[in-house]
Amino acid sequence: NGDDDDGDGWIDSEDPDCSWGDEEVSYVVSFTCNNLSDDDGDGLKDASDPGCSTAFDSDEEHTPECSDGLDNDGDGWTDTDDPDCSSTTQLWEDGGFTGGTQCNDSADNDEDGLTDAQDPGCEDGYDDEEEDPSTECNDEIDNDADGWTDLDDPVCVSIAVELEDDGYGGAAQCNDGIDNDTDGDVDANDAHCFGADDNAEAY
Repeated sequence: NGDDDDGDGWIDSEDPDCSWGDEEVSYVVSFTCNNLSDDDGDGLKDASDPGCSTAFDSDEEHTPECSDGLDNDGDGWTDTDDPDCSSTTQLWEDGGFTGGTQCNDSADNDEDGLTDAQDPGCEDGYDDEEEDPSTECNDEIDNDADGWTDLDDPVCVSIAVELEDDGYGGAAQCNDGIDNDTDGDVDANDAHCFGADDNAEAY
């Protein structure tokens, strides 16, 4: 009938109590996930326990969210890297942590456009300083003198890259240190180069 008549969280054919089309009545065989008990002591029972995928399961226990390798609360931190997890045995990763660390407060504290786990300045959710580490790829200096600075230089795939110097290895024409079109201008100084990834220094 589409209803959970006995209130165990399972409906119709999902419920072992429904045998041969009968109503949901006390079933002779007892399954751990259909016995109206909290068998693993996590405060949840039967259909409401993540350890139960069906009513016929015989093991209600499930892996705690603080040791399952997943970012369950979607804040960018996983398991014990998340301040919400006080231990690996904690069932839920979203513990409503209110410690106020800069790396777990949902704010862009250093105003670089990146927040918390997405910010290279944060090693984990417990860091109280979101400011990015100082590297050659975020210092606003053309360290390898190729005409391209920081993230405009192909060698800087992120601001966390330590050294901007790529030695011109395998670079495009607009970042190879050569006056490819012999007009007297090289790479970033050539008006025909609109970016370091351009592979044609001439029109």
